[in-house]
Amino acid sequence: MRRTLACAVATSIVAVAAACGGSSAPAASSAPPLSAPQLTALLVTVADLPAGYTVQSIAPSKNAGLVTREPECSEFLSASDFIDNAQAASAQVAVLMVQPDPAGDGWRGVETLRTYPGDGAHAVMEAIRRYAAKCPSVTVPSSVPGDGATKYALAPGIGTGDESLSVTARTARASGSFVEETDMTVIRRGNVLITLDDNVPLVSPPTGITDQLMAMAKAADAKAAKA
Repeated sequence: MRRTLACAVATSIVAVAAACGGSSAPAASSAPPLSAPQLTALLVTVADLPAGYTVQSIAPSKNAGLVTREPECSEFLSASDFIDNAQAASAQVAVLMVQPDPAGDGWRGVETLRTYPGDGAHAVMEAIRRYAAKCPSVTVPSSVPGDGATKYALAPGIGTGDESLSVTARTARASGSFVEETDMTVIRRGNVLITLDDNVPLVSPPTGITDQLMAMAKAADAKAAKA
């Protein structure tokens, strides 16, 4: 499953600010970063999801650590690469969630949890917002012959945690009359960053994130909140 984006298309910096929702919640956390086992205990399981879903552990994206500059608007980074490059996480874990569909591939999503020292988690959210403000209109050409460009947009978060935001991506595929969406929603709770992304073909792409991704984000956040 391909994970796309850094962040972002919006019609103006004002729209970006409204979509991302600057946080007034405390940015720094006095609590130490969680360990990988502690993070693993916060990942969703089949018991946290509607009937029919499967969940399996996967290797998280490689933590690239800090970079000396933020990416240019013309540069393409995957969602995981952007977040990893924005700030070095102390630990991260991930699971793959699948909703099977006998008629097709069904829905597939990934939950990744990262923990940071100090205000690192908030710094990642701010990095996404800065990139969105710097690059209010981003269209990335496809590397696949015949495919259309990928267009990104900011969308509201799920409204929980200390702060949240979402990013949508739409790519017109030459292999069929459909648009492929790859969306990501990000939630911060203290020094923990919860990210969920999915990748599905859509006949009529919605304006926001998919219902499945919204449901998975709420389930993931609810579990993290209990801790």
